[in-house]
Amino acid sequence: MANRPLQLISRQEDCFSLSRSAARGSALFQDMLENSPLDEPIVLPNINTEVLAIVVEYLNYYAKSTASPTPIQKPVRCSNFAELVSEWEYSVVDKQTYVVFSLITAAGYLGISGLRDLAAAKIAVMISGKTAEEMRHILGIVTDLTPEEIEAVEQENKWADDL
Repeated sequence: MANRPLQLISRQEDCFSLSRSAARGSALFQDMLENSPLDEPIVLPNINTEVLAIVVEYLNYYAKSTASPTPIQKPVRCSNFAELVSEWEYSVVDKQTYVVFSLITAAGYLGISGLRDLAAAKIAVMISGKTAEEMRHILGIVTDLTPEEIEAVEQENKWADDL
């Protein structure tokens, strides 16, 4: 049926309904709508339930709103993320770091550039001005280098501090 909502299935097999007008906010869904009737649910095995719920919320919000996603200036030059975006957009990505990374991946796959840019800007602000050690901590990166190896890498790349 032409007006029936799309049924999206997450990795955990939870089902979400998305209106066809909201689905047009995704390049992937837009392409699917143009090329097939989409009578069957769309299985998204790489997107977990928590992230798919946020994606659906984002698409629904902009389908029903007169507002447009805030254009994100690149590179991000603001150290306070709340000043960069709307209050609603801030709430969308005010999540744990792993969720924000998953949003970047999902938005990239689904072709939702506004959500991808929003989530990427959140990460950029989080790590801006931080030392390598602070970034590793924020991003949950465990290094297997010895302190001597870290020092050697830092010395080799000392020029980057001048950028």
